[in-house]
Amino acid sequence: MPICAWRGDRSVGQVTKESGLTGTAVCDWVRQAQADAGERESLTSSEREKRVCYGSLR
Repeated sequence: MPICAWRGDRSVGQVTKESGLTGTAVCDWVRQAQADAGERESLTSSEREKRVCYGSLR
């Protein structure tokens, strides 16, 4: 099972059992946290929010 927790201390399975979230949701959250930290090339949370507010993200 791949390590997906952002700090790498827990696997996706462990996080899903503890949180009740799906593996996809956990991995999406981790990817977004990495983008927000500048570790992944993607829109940050604030950039996403601005696009949603201005209607350019569909």
